[in-house]
Amino acid sequence: MLSPWAMRLPPVSKGEREPLRGPGPLLDGRLSAEIRKGFVRKVYGVLSTQLLVTLCIAGPVMAYTKQLSKQDLQKLWAVGTIGSMLVIFAMHCCRSAVRAYPWAALLTFSAFKGLLFGALSAHYSWQSLLLALGNTVLIFAAMTAYGVYSKTDYTGYGPYVHAAMFTFMFFGFTLGIMGWCGVHIHWMRVAFDLCGVLVFTFMIMFDTQRILGEWGGHQYQFSVDDWMFAALTLYTDITQVFMHLLRLVGKRP
Repeated sequence: MLSPWAMRLPPVSKGEREPLRGPGPLLDGRLSAEIRKGFVRKVYGVLSTQLLVTLCIAGPVMAYTKQLSKQDLQKLWAVGTIGSMLVIFAMHCCRSAVRAYPWAALLTFSAFKGLLFGALSAHYSWQSLLLALGNTVLIFAAMTAYGVYSKTDYTGYGPYVHAAMFTFMFFGFTLGIMGWCGVHIHWMRVAFDLCGVLVFTFMIMFDTQRILGEWGGHQYQFSVDDWMFAALTLYTDITQVFMHLLRLVGKRP
């Protein structure tokens, strides 16, 4: 069981204009918008790099899954899961070190996710993987467009989003405990994955608006210094949509 709720990392600030530090006048609206545009470009560039690293690692693992034993796949799954959780823990506890070496943290996290998704692919047919991947791309494109062009500001829904995430978290913990006890209820698993798709589909749009911030006319935003956390949050939204879609529509070979 993954831990998507642990990814709600950075606090966000209200969409107030961020003045330029140092001598000189405060930034006017045009310069502030240019800084936010640069921040958006950087976030999506980092996101693309993360996804590329994940695919480059998951691809070879997927290609050799038939040659790996069940124990080897379980080891890869464990390494990917535990490793990514340790990176998240380090980001929470050692923020100064992470800010000093942001790319090391991002690429390490993406690499562990590549191992995890590579091991996961062994349980599903390639048709299922393509179906889940294609739908994830469509969902990401649609929700990004909606977040950009919608006149409704959803960034103020933070309390409701956190309530939904905690509910989803406890649902997952309950299913995990039931599984450890040998109790498996299929319809509850389906309901959990359906909720996961819905929650993280909304999160793509929600986090997109927080990335756009004041430039997009939204009240709450990521600070321009938190480009790493913004990219990591959106990366998690996308990969969680893919994982829950795969478990919903996937067929085992």
